[in-house]
Amino acid sequence: MTVKLKIDLVNGVLEAEGDDAFVRSIHSEFRSYVGEFFKPSPRKSAAILASVEPADTVGDDDAMPSERSAGGERKRGVRSRRRGGASEGGAARKATYEPKVDPDLKLPGLTELFQQYELKTHKEKILFFGHYLQNVAGKSPFSANQIYTCYKITKDRPPQAFAKALNDARSNYHFFKYETLDEISVTHLGDTHFDHDLKKKD
Repeated sequence: MTVKLKIDLVNGVLEAEGDDAFVRSIHSEFRSYVGEFFKPSPRKSAAILASVEPADTVGDDDAMPSERSAGGERKRGVRSRRRGGASEGGAARKATYEPKVDPDLKLPGLTELFQQYELKTHKEKILFFGHYLQNVAGKSPFSANQIYTCYKITKDRPPQAFAKALNDARSNYHFFKYETLDEISVTHLGDTHFDHDLKKKD
């Protein structure tokens, strides 16, 4: 008996004609091929799963466009909503430090000594003031506000990014060590740089 098979698949068209066993084998191979073709790859499946997060992390306004899965179902990709608070990026969200003059700080002789040195950069000036506070004024530890006050006493223009200048003195040059801006001390590297690298005027 002759059997005829015709499949369209949107005008792709597959036709087979012959005996029953032959047509059935063609049909079976075709079904296997189509099944493999439409089967999602592991990489694509992983990508779909990775894009889906628990629903309680977002609101309706955060939903991303729908994404159709291999089975025809719609899955909604979601993105997590940024939440404020100390637990996430708390340090970065702290209020910016604003230096203030310490009205109780009296440093007689600071201006005269400051004028004896040829200090061109804020790196050198901050080290000079820190060294003076610790070794001459006996302020150990000293504070960022006290360094700022030294700028005011000597009538020298402080750095615009004052907190960054202090952090550079600690992180880049290792002149200072501190956990908070209220407890700063000069390191042995800072002392060495002060003794050997800060130049006095001729």
